[in-house]
Amino acid sequence: MLCHRLIALVLLPLASLQAAGTAPTTWSDDFSDAGAFTKHWGPYGFLATGIDAKHPLGKTVSGKDARPEWWQVIDGALRGQCFPEEKHPPGLRRAITGTDIRVSCRFKLSTGGQVGISIGGPNPVVERDFNVAGVHIRADAVTAWDNDVLHPKGSPQAAELKAKGIWNRKFFYAKTVKAQIAPDAWHSLVLELRGKELKVIVDGQLALTYVTLCGDAAKHDIGLQPGGKSPRPLATWFDDIRVAHEQDVVLPHVKLDDVPAVYAALEAAGLHASNAGMGSDIIACPGLDYCNLSNARSISVANEIQAVFADPEFEDEVGTLHVNVSGCINACGHHHAGHIGILGVDKKGTENYQLSLGGSGAEDTSIGKITGPGFDEYGIVDAVERVTDKYIQLREGDERFLDTYRRVGFDPFKEAIYG
Repeated sequence: MLCHRLIALVLLPLASLQAAGTAPTTWSDDFSDAGAFTKHWGPYGFLATGIDAKHPLGKTVSGKDARPEWWQVIDGALRGQCFPEEKHPPGLRRAITGTDIRVSCRFKLSTGGQVGISIGGPNPVVERDFNVAGVHIRADAVTAWDNDVLHPKGSPQAAELKAKGIWNRKFFYAKTVKAQIAPDAWHSLVLELRGKELKVIVDGQLALTYVTLCGDAAKHDIGLQPGGKSPRPLATWFDDIRVAHEQDVVLPHVKLDDVPAVYAALEAAGLHASNAGMGSDIIACPGLDYCNLSNARSISVANEIQAVFADPEFEDEVGTLHVNVSGCINACGHHHAGHIGILGVDKKGTENYQLSLGGSGAEDTSIGKITGPGFDEYGIVDAVERVTDKYIQLREGDERFLDTYRRVGFDPFKEAIYG
């Protein structure tokens, strides 16, 4: 049984669109409302009593049948407990959508404890709806784990298991690296699953990378788990859980009296602009400057587009506008989900930028439509200016860019761009 304390967990699914058009999840939970916790989170576990002959871990229970002591909201925080008489620690899940996932948190280990976080979704390797990736963190090690088939698909052994109703699956520790994580002290953790690559960052240092077997599959939940080896019950604490998909930084737990000082520090660092969701608040991948997969630069193009909205009055006039830039078809900047999307491609050895309009990664999900022939790095900035000018000309009342685009359609903007 492993146990730990984990507080200020932040879950950040990076914006993505499924084939069916599912929008990525955005939510937060500071556990100030016990009722909201029971509504959104689903506990499960294996009771030590009433053993189920079909399951070696014990009798499986979930929801209202779960042991109350496993998960409790106490003083605005979530406590998870594991008990020595149970063969497997309990878990807790909450729904998410998206493909690329980023989990950020602070955690505190108990002596002998362990942090467990899993990402759930349809697992095409083992052909079951289960976890696609996970990580365990102890004081002396960081471990990525995965799932594979126990016997090759189509083999007699696999057929025999199927006939018996047994899952052809094996859990294995894929990669472990040594660590020095002091118990009873706070540490930071970032777990990022982008495509099949899993990255684990502890206290600002890259601790582990691992290429999962099917981490690029669609996701449907995030899982938390206490654990630990101890003859007594061990507790785990969680607090301030958030899910979002923009490239933003959240500063939680700032006292109202401290807000002026925090703002002054942000202002001194040039990070005080109130531009969330505006034209200068651009989501962009690293691009050709830092990524070997990229076909074109993204950061320089994003900087040039930000300059278009440098005048606060003009940016306020344009209003809500999501601009996304990707440097290649891997779409790490999620250009297809931007109101204005830009995709860098290689055209006969030169950088070329495709423009798309009308994308959205919100509840009104849509895929952006490519406008036509691409542009060089200067032409793409000019095209964005023409699009925003046309929007201001056509909008009615307080319409957002996306509202106007959907009302008038694609053609007026295409004509403004190409003439």
